[in-house]
Amino acid sequence: MRRILVSIAAFGLVGQLGSWGALAQEAPKGAAAPAAAAAAPVDAAAPAAAATVDAGAPAAPAVKYSKDVGGLAKPIEVKNLTTGEKKTTGDLAKDGKVMFVLVNSVCNLCQNEMDALVEYKAKFSEKAAVYLVAVDMNEEVAKKAYEKWAKDYTIFYDPQFTLGTSLDLYSTPATVILDKGGKILYKGMGYRPDSLKQYMGVL
Repeated sequence: MRRILVSIAAFGLVGQLGSWGALAQEAPKGAAAPAAAAAAPVDAAAPAAAATVDAGAPAAPAVKYSKDVGGLAKPIEVKNLTTGEKKTTGDLAKDGKVMFVLVNSVCNLCQNEMDALVEYKAKFSEKAAVYLVAVDMNEEVAKKAYEKWAKDYTIFYDPQFTLGTSLDLYSTPATVILDKGGKILYKGMGYRPDSLKQYMGVL
């Protein structure tokens, strides 16, 4: 009887040891989970590192515009008085030199200059593209007022005088000459009989 009890006790002890062994074997599996969790922050930090690289990329240099001869003129949007198509003065200067003559239909000197431009058309066309820029406040009045010159020159519309004020020109007629790319070659106000010869010297 005593042997039986000893055997039963021994068997129970072995069974308990087996349970402890099973726990000991399972422990490493449970311990591996925190290791995987610890690796997660490394992955989470990766996007932040990439963002830092992007933020450190050099910014494109800002374009510096000028109102002075020799500087780069700020592109100004103007509208074709006939078609309504909008373009910037920079677009118009992409292919070569351009001359803009700012005019008002009630300005006598403007009319004198426009008439002279028609006479010089052949000479100017060899040197640069010439555009009239009407600054009249009423578009319909402007369309009728410039019919005489529209057949010879493309006329743009700038009722706010934006092109003139961007270059410190405040009266009409005013003339601006840009080279290919938009650099200011000439700017001036008023008109004299020898003005067109002066323009030709610049072109």
